[in-house]
Amino acid sequence: MLKSFAKCLFLVATCVALVSCGKTTEEEIKDAVLSANIHLSKKECQPAIDLLEGMGRQVKNAYYLKALSSAYACRAGYSTITFFADDISKTGSPSPLGGMTTTGALADNTAFKDLQTAIDILLYAGGIASSTEPTAAERQKYFSTGQAGDINAQLAYMMLVQTGKLVKVYANATAGGVKGGGTSGN
Repeated sequence: MLKSFAKCLFLVATCVALVSCGKTTEEEIKDAVLSANIHLSKKECQPAIDLLEGMGRQVKNAYYLKALSSAYACRAGYSTITFFADDISKTGSPSPLGGMTTTGALADNTAFKDLQTAIDILLYAGGIASSTEPTAAERQKYFSTGQAGDINAQLAYMMLVQTGKLVKVYANATAGGVKGGGTSGN
């Protein structure tokens, strides 16, 4: 009798230990975001994307969305540091947004799509339906003021760079950013 009680107690203790030692989904997501940010600090874009996408899209988690967006932007060659250090001063010269055509390298189609994916992740943050206009006010419904502000700022920087890439291609800009002065047709 004592032997079977000891076996039963051991079995119960083992089950409790196995169940109580697991991380919650929230803890796993938090760890994934931290690991992804470490990858991004080393410019390891694809491992960060793989890690975060492996968690499934967490459309209501601002930290996850900012990290995932940053990972796609990283793979596109986008850098907020470069944007502020080199590119933002170009927005007013030679004409409004004309200088933006010189921001970073004109990316290939894959990089353009990656930056657009990064933008879309933040644009529709919170699970905003694609049939709804993704405004800042709409995002504010799903996140705190600080989280929504961070998302909106990150989004604005990436959209300016993406706009510069579009203007470069479709406004036939010169290497100096003068629209309509390039060698291609508008």
